[in-house]
Amino acid sequence: RWEAAGTADHAAGGPDGEPQPDAPQIYALQPLPAGRLLSAADDLLRVWEVRPPASAKEDADTDGAGRFSLAASARIQADAASPGPAFGGDARNPSATVYVFDACHAPRSGLVAAAASDGSCRVLDLDPAGPSLREMGALRLPPDYFAGRGGHVTACAWDGGGTCLAACTAGGRVLLWDVRPDDRSLPGADGTGPPRGMRPRCRAIMEGGHAPGSPLFGSAFVGSGLLVSWGGDGRVCLWASSGES
Repeated sequence: RWEAAGTADHAAGGPDGEPQPDAPQIYALQPLPAGRLLSAADDLLRVWEVRPPASAKEDADTDGAGRFSLAASARIQADAASPGPAFGGDARNPSATVYVFDACHAPRSGLVAAAASDGSCRVLDLDPAGPSLREMGALRLPPDYFAGRGGHVTACAWDGGGTCLAACTAGGRVLLWDVRPDDRSLPGADGTGPPRGMRPRCRAIMEGGHAPGSPLFGSAFVGSGLLVSWGGDGRVCLWASSGES
């Protein structure tokens, strides 16, 4: 028998402690090492500490209170390169919120990727010592690269090494990025200065496997350097990681 043992509420507040005016929609959830969880809702990424119930009696006495505690958070915001108008239009999105549609963590590199509605894939550094979650930069092609068609990023996935990122778009393409983070021992990577840097490079733009203009819903690296993607066109596409379909 399974019962709800606790809840974590994204509406409880952002990094600045302010409550969210509307109930956010959670688009992504991933287990992290050391019993933590990564979640993404609206423009917020959060890291939660999860405490399982010690006993059935404790669970009955506390009603699940304190099962989740917020450990770190980061808000994804528009930057100078974010294209306009805001995702969804000014009427539906008057605050120009940059929505996070997917988020994933790479244990080996400690990087977190966030698929964003402004056409970028944000890369953040998750330092487990804090923990702390700090944005390192944005991966994006020039805003007019696809002539404005399907520019927002819908999903993302790391390879096993945590240095190659697949970013799916609403236009039916998959972008492969090489992301090489600086070592944590470098100055500024100890959580007191600027976040550690990265050296990104777009390795490939893969198209033709999915129907043009059809949004992709996800991708995953599988076996010997292969990648699969799936989307709204009803297709599952297999790609070579070199970018050849």
